[in-house]
Amino acid sequence: MTARIFRSLFPEHALLRAPLGLENMRSAEISLIDDQSHKLWQKAERESAILDVVITVTRKADKTMEQAIFAAGCFWGVQYYFDQVPGVKNTIVGYTGGTTEDPTYEEVCTHTTGHAEAILIEFDADEVSYKTLLKQFFRMHDPTQLNRQGPDVGDNYRSAIFYVTDAQRDVAEAVKAGLQSKFDGQIVTEITQAGPFYRAEDYYQKYTDKTGRGACHVDYAPV
Repeated sequence: MTARIFRSLFPEHALLRAPLGLENMRSAEISLIDDQSHKLWQKAERESAILDVVITVTRKADKTMEQAIFAAGCFWGVQYYFDQVPGVKNTIVGYTGGTTEDPTYEEVCTHTTGHAEAILIEFDADEVSYKTLLKQFFRMHDPTQLNRQGPDVGDNYRSAIFYVTDAQRDVAEAVKAGLQSKFDGQIVTEITQAGPFYRAEDYYQKYTDKTGRGACHVDYAPV
Protein backbone atom coordinates (compact mmCIF):
# COMPACT_ATOMS: atom_id res chain seq x y z
CA MET A 1 0.00 0.00 0.00
CA THR A 2 1.19 3.47 -0.82
CA ALA A 3 0.21 6.80 0.73
CA ARG A 4 0.83 10.15 -0.86
CA ILE A 5 0.22 13.80 -0.16
CA PHE A 6 -0.08 15.74 -3.39
CA ARG A 7 1.83 18.98 -3.65
CA SER A 8 1.71 21.79 -6.16
CA LEU A 9 4.62 22.74 -8.39
CA PHE A 10 6.55 24.29 -5.55
CA PRO A 11 7.94 21.83 -2.96
CA GLU A 12 6.83 24.05 -0.08
CA HIS A 13 3.25 24.36 -1.27
CA ALA A 14 0.20 23.41 0.73
CA LEU A 15 -0.28 19.71 1.26
CA LEU A 16 -3.32 17.75 0.24
CA ARG A 17 -3.95 14.34 1.75
CA ALA A 18 -3.82 11.23 -0.39
CA PRO A 19 -5.64 7.93 0.15
CA LEU A 20 -4.32 4.60 1.23
CA GLY A 21 -5.08 1.63 -0.94
CA LEU A 22 -3.73 2.85 -4.26
CA GLU A 23 -1.24 0.10 -4.97
CA ASN A 24 -0.10 1.51 -8.29
CA MET A 25 0.55 5.02 -7.05
CA ARG A 26 4.34 4.71 -7.05
CA SER A 27 4.65 8.15 -8.59
CA ALA A 28 2.17 10.96 -9.04
CA GLU A 29 2.42 12.57 -12.45
CA ILE A 30 -0.70 14.60 -11.73
CA SER A 31 -1.18 18.34 -11.78
CA LEU A 32 -3.14 19.55 -8.79
CA ILE A 33 -4.74 22.26 -10.86
CA ASP A 34 -6.20 19.74 -13.26
CA ASP A 35 -9.92 19.53 -12.44
CA GLN A 36 -10.23 15.97 -13.73
CA SER A 37 -7.34 14.82 -11.55
CA HIS A 38 -8.90 16.51 -8.56
CA LYS A 39 -12.22 14.74 -9.17
CA LEU A 40 -10.38 11.40 -9.28
CA TRP A 41 -8.70 12.35 -6.03
CA GLN A 42 -12.02 13.17 -4.41
CA LYS A 43 -13.44 9.79 -5.45
CA ALA A 44 -10.40 7.97 -4.08
CA GLU A 45 -10.59 9.93 -0.84
CA ARG A 46 -14.23 8.98 -0.31
CA GLU A 47 -13.43 5.30 -0.79
CA SER A 48 -10.18 5.06 1.16
CA ALA A 49 -8.67 5.64 4.56
CA ILE A 50 -6.49 8.74 5.00
CA LEU A 51 -2.91 8.99 6.21
CA ASP A 52 -0.95 12.23 6.32
CA VAL A 53 2.47 11.68 4.78
CA VAL A 54 4.78 14.25 3.23
CA ILE A 55 6.18 13.54 -0.22
CA THR A 56 7.18 15.56 -3.28
CA VAL A 57 5.20 14.82 -6.39
CA THR A 58 6.88 13.99 -9.68
CA ARG A 59 5.23 16.36 -12.11
CA LYS A 60 4.87 15.57 -15.77
CA ALA A 61 7.39 17.68 -17.65
CA ASP A 62 5.96 20.21 -20.06
CA LYS A 63 8.34 22.96 -21.00
CA THR A 64 5.64 25.32 -22.25
CA MET A 65 3.46 25.17 -19.13
CA GLU A 66 4.03 27.84 -16.50
CA GLN A 67 2.28 29.14 -13.41
CA ALA A 68 1.18 32.57 -12.23
CA ILE A 69 -0.33 33.62 -8.90
CA PHE A 70 -2.43 36.77 -8.55
CA ALA A 71 -4.65 38.34 -5.89
CA ALA A 72 -7.23 40.90 -7.04
CA GLY A 73 -10.11 40.93 -4.61
CA CYS A 74 -12.78 38.25 -4.21
CA PHE A 75 -11.35 35.18 -5.92
CA TRP A 76 -14.68 34.07 -7.39
CA GLY A 77 -14.65 36.80 -10.00
CA VAL A 78 -10.89 36.60 -10.55
CA GLN A 79 -11.14 32.91 -11.45
CA TYR A 80 -14.13 33.51 -13.71
CA TYR A 81 -12.21 36.23 -15.56
CA PHE A 82 -8.96 34.34 -16.08
CA ASP A 83 -10.75 31.18 -17.17
CA GLN A 84 -11.75 33.19 -20.25
CA VAL A 85 -8.20 34.20 -21.18
CA PRO A 86 -6.91 32.18 -24.17
CA GLY A 87 -3.88 30.13 -23.20
CA VAL A 88 -4.98 29.64 -19.58
CA LYS A 89 -5.38 25.90 -19.10
CA ASN A 90 -6.31 25.50 -15.45
CA THR A 91 -7.04 27.66 -12.42
CA ILE A 92 -7.42 27.07 -8.70
CA VAL A 93 -8.52 29.57 -6.06
CA GLY A 94 -6.86 29.51 -2.70
CA TYR A 95 -4.99 31.39 -0.01
CA THR A 96 -1.41 32.66 0.02
CA GLY A 97 0.84 35.33 1.45
CA GLY A 98 0.02 34.67 5.09
CA THR A 99 1.41 32.88 8.13
CA THR A 100 -1.27 30.34 9.04
CA GLU A 101 -0.84 26.84 7.62
CA ASP A 102 -3.74 25.50 5.55
CA PRO A 103 -6.33 28.10 6.63
CA THR A 104 -10.05 27.86 6.05
CA TYR A 105 -12.09 30.51 4.26
CA GLU A 106 -13.60 31.56 7.57
CA GLU A 107 -10.16 31.97 9.14
CA VAL A 108 -8.89 34.06 6.24
CA CYS A 109 -11.95 36.31 6.56
CA THR A 110 -10.99 37.16 10.16
CA HIS A 111 -8.02 39.12 8.75
CA THR A 112 -5.70 37.41 11.24
CA THR A 113 -3.95 34.92 8.96
CA GLY A 114 -2.31 37.42 6.60
CA HIS A 115 -3.47 35.48 3.55
CA ALA A 116 -4.91 36.95 0.38
CA GLU A 117 -7.64 35.33 -1.66
CA ALA A 118 -5.66 34.36 -4.73
CA ILE A 119 -5.70 32.39 -7.95
CA LEU A 120 -3.12 29.91 -9.17
CA ILE A 121 -3.05 29.89 -12.97
CA GLU A 122 -1.48 27.28 -15.21
CA PHE A 123 -0.91 28.65 -18.68
CA ASP A 124 0.73 27.63 -21.93
CA ALA A 125 3.51 30.13 -22.56
CA ASP A 126 3.35 29.33 -26.26
CA GLU A 127 -0.22 30.67 -26.33
CA VAL A 128 -0.16 33.52 -23.82
CA SER A 129 2.73 35.35 -22.21
CA TYR A 130 3.14 36.19 -18.55
CA LYS A 131 3.23 39.85 -19.58
CA THR A 132 -0.20 39.52 -21.19
CA LEU A 133 -1.57 37.90 -18.04
CA LEU A 134 -0.21 40.82 -16.03
CA LYS A 135 -1.93 43.29 -18.36
CA GLN A 136 -5.17 41.37 -17.85
CA PHE A 137 -4.59 41.42 -14.10
CA PHE A 138 -4.24 45.20 -14.01
CA ARG A 139 -7.22 45.61 -16.34
CA MET A 140 -9.69 43.43 -14.44
CA HIS A 141 -9.46 45.09 -11.01
CA ASP A 142 -8.56 48.44 -9.43
CA PRO A 143 -4.91 48.20 -8.32
CA THR A 144 -5.08 51.60 -6.61
CA GLN A 145 -7.33 50.36 -3.81
CA LEU A 146 -5.40 49.36 -0.70
CA ASN A 147 -6.60 46.21 1.09
CA ARG A 148 -9.96 46.21 -0.62
CA GLN A 149 -11.84 45.85 -3.89
CA GLY A 150 -15.10 47.76 -3.96
CA PRO A 151 -17.29 46.70 -1.04
CA ASP A 152 -14.92 43.89 -0.04
CA VAL A 153 -12.61 45.31 2.62
CA GLY A 154 -9.62 43.70 4.30
CA ASP A 155 -6.07 42.53 3.63
CA ASN A 156 -7.43 39.27 2.21
CA TYR A 157 -8.78 41.33 -0.71
CA ARG A 158 -5.50 43.09 -1.44
CA SER A 159 -3.95 43.50 -4.87
CA ALA A 160 -0.85 41.34 -5.18
CA ILE A 161 1.39 39.53 -7.63
CA PHE A 162 3.22 36.50 -6.26
CA TYR A 163 6.11 35.83 -8.61
CA VAL A 164 7.38 32.31 -9.20
CA THR A 165 10.73 33.25 -10.75
CA ASP A 166 13.01 36.27 -10.77
CA ALA A 167 12.09 36.75 -14.42
CA GLN A 168 8.42 37.04 -13.45
CA ARG A 169 9.35 39.59 -10.80
CA ASP A 170 11.21 41.73 -13.34
CA VAL A 171 8.32 41.61 -15.83
CA ALA A 172 5.78 42.41 -13.10
CA GLU A 173 7.74 45.43 -11.92
CA ALA A 174 8.13 46.71 -15.48
CA VAL A 175 4.44 46.28 -16.34
CA LYS A 176 3.36 47.91 -13.07
CA ALA A 177 5.61 50.92 -13.71
CA GLY A 178 4.52 51.17 -17.33
CA LEU A 179 0.82 51.24 -16.46
CA GLN A 180 1.03 53.76 -13.61
CA SER A 181 0.28 56.70 -15.90
CA LYS A 182 -3.05 55.11 -16.87
CA PHE A 183 -4.38 55.38 -13.31
CA ASP A 184 -5.29 58.51 -11.39
CA GLY A 185 -4.17 57.03 -8.09
CA GLN A 186 -0.98 55.27 -7.04
CA ILE A 187 -0.84 51.56 -7.85
CA VAL A 188 -0.56 49.74 -4.52
CA THR A 189 -0.18 46.21 -5.89
CA GLU A 190 2.32 44.17 -3.93
CA ILE A 191 4.96 42.21 -5.85
CA THR A 192 6.08 39.37 -3.59
CA GLN A 193 7.88 36.08 -3.99
CA ALA A 194 5.45 33.16 -4.06
CA GLY A 195 5.22 31.05 -0.94
CA PRO A 196 2.84 28.29 0.13
CA PHE A 197 -0.44 28.29 -1.79
CA TYR A 198 -3.34 26.57 -0.03
CA ARG A 199 -6.17 25.28 -2.18
CA ALA A 200 -9.53 26.71 -1.13
CA GLU A 201 -12.48 24.51 -0.30
CA ASP A 202 -14.31 22.84 -3.19
CA TYR A 203 -17.35 25.04 -2.59
CA TYR A 204 -15.36 28.07 -3.80
CA GLN A 205 -13.80 26.48 -6.89
CA LYS A 206 -15.46 27.71 -10.12
CA TYR A 207 -18.05 29.39 -7.87
CA THR A 208 -19.36 31.78 -10.50
CA ASP A 209 -19.70 29.02 -13.10
CA LYS A 210 -21.65 26.91 -10.61
CA THR A 211 -23.90 29.60 -9.15
CA GLY A 212 -24.00 32.50 -11.60
CA ARG A 213 -22.93 34.78 -8.74
CA GLY A 214 -19.66 36.45 -7.85
CA ALA A 215 -18.70 37.94 -11.23
CA CYS A 216 -17.94 41.27 -9.59
CA HIS A 217 -15.06 42.32 -11.86
CA VAL A 218 -15.17 43.83 -15.35
CA ASP A 219 -16.10 41.69 -18.34
CA TYR A 220 -13.27 39.94 -20.14
CA ALA A 221 -11.71 41.62 -23.15
CA PRO A 222 -8.44 41.07 -25.02
CA VAL A 223 -5.49 43.36 -24.22
